[in-house]
Amino acid sequence: PDITVYYGDNMGFLHAIDADTGEELFSFIPELLLPNLDTLYTNSSADSHLYGIDGAVSSWVKDVDGDSTIDPLDGDHAHLYFGLRRGGNNYYALDVTDRSNPTVLWTIEGGSGDFGNLAQTWSRPVNTVVTIGNTQHDVLIFTGGYDADQDDVSVRTPDNEGGAIYMVDASTGALLWSAGTSVQDDTTVSDMIYSIPSSVKAIDVNNDGQTDQFYVGDMGGQLWRFDITHGNNVNSLVSGGVIADISGSSAADNRRFYHAPDISVVVSDAVRKLAITFGSGWQAHP
Repeated sequence: PDITVYYGDNMGFLHAIDADTGEELFSFIPELLLPNLDTLYTNSSADSHLYGIDGAVSSWVKDVDGDSTIDPLDGDHAHLYFGLRRGGNNYYALDVTDRSNPTVLWTIEGGSGDFGNLAQTWSRPVNTVVTIGNTQHDVLIFTGGYDADQDDVSVRTPDNEGGAIYMVDASTGALLWSAGTSVQDDTTVSDMIYSIPSSVKAIDVNNDGQTDQFYVGDMGGQLWRFDITHGNNVNSLVSGGVIADISGSSAADNRRFYHAPDISVVVSDAVRKLAITFGSGWQAHP
């Protein structure tokens, strides 16, 4: 196996390491994080901790002919996707099919354009397949992220940003569908008033290779379920809402979801059931 390890650091670099030799194949730093280098060099940060690429890395490796060799001539590719978590509000996609010549596929900038409600990008992009207009699309699903104002509140508090879910084209980063409180969202949900740092949990209920449902929790202790209909109209592509609310109004019962749930699909006597395990988690802040 020809293995490459990818990880980000708080200097601001994404590193590619040859797993056999330990050699660094390349490193990449987003333009947004270039000021980190001077700050670290001069040791001039006013913050107790500087953040760079603080988010998880996900990948989409496409091997069209299944020969275990990533060959662009066969239409194969290897793409990486990552957010910045506390490092910022952007998402990035890299084409690492040729590790000696990586390229930037696209950048999504939070707080502007179609992604005006995108906060700190904590959510790991989930790569899956949906049908829109009778055409299958490889997509990424990620949430609106974390509103840093939550650092300073002890009771359940609505957020100014981050209350959203996005579905984008995995190859171009173009927005295909969104959910949120704005009338501009394809699915408008009035209860999505809390930021959502968690990744979604996507499942294929009928084993047809496409996501049928996904689940996620928010900073208000709400658990959401969304169903994908794979229809022609993007406005009716996804529907959903809150299926549980475990938080209260006091500091003692202010429960928040930082992590995706675990879901088991159980088939018994031709009846398909879902078992959902969901922990609220706790996040320490600097």
